[in-house]
Formats: sequence, C-alpha cells, structure tokens
Amino acid sequence: MKRHSFVITFALFIIVFLSIVQVVVSNRLSTDGIGLGKIEDEIRFYKAQNSLLSEELFLASSLNNIASKATNLGFIENKSQFVLKTSLPFALKP
Repeated sequence: MKRHSFVITFALFIIVFLSIVQVVVSNRLSTDGIGLGKIEDEIRFYKAQNSLLSEELFLASSLNNIASKATNLGFIENKSQFVLKTSLPFALKP
C-alpha cells in the first residue's frame, strides 16, 4: 500500500512540476516573440537602407558620372576627333 501512495505522490509531483515548466517556457516564448519581431523589423529596415546606399554608390562610381565631374573640374582636355573618311580594305582581292 505504501508503494502505491509513493507512485501516486511522485506522479502528481511530476505533473505539477512539468505544468510549471510549461507555463515558464510559454511565458518566455511569448515575450521573446515580441523581441524577435522588433529584430526582424530592424533587419528589414537595414536591408532597405543597404540597397539604397548600394544604388547611390553605383551611381557615384559609374564611369559616366566620374567623366562628367572630371570635365566640369577641368581635368580632361577637349581634343578634336580624328576620323578617316575612306576605309582601306583589310585584304587584297586576288
């Protein structure tokens, strides 16, 4: 009889203990979800900022932009273009 009461008491203790653990874990997960949502929002914001900055970097480093700025600052001399009016054949006809 004593053994049956020990098993029942032990089972009730395990049930109460696991219920408390479940409540603690559920509470922790619910509060962590709010923090996780904030972190995901920050990640989305920084990804959008990163794409905007990379576009600005591509525009600033493009060759057309650099050439136009160099011309405005006087680093490039304007030279006349040399054009051949008649083209010479590449191979002689036999």
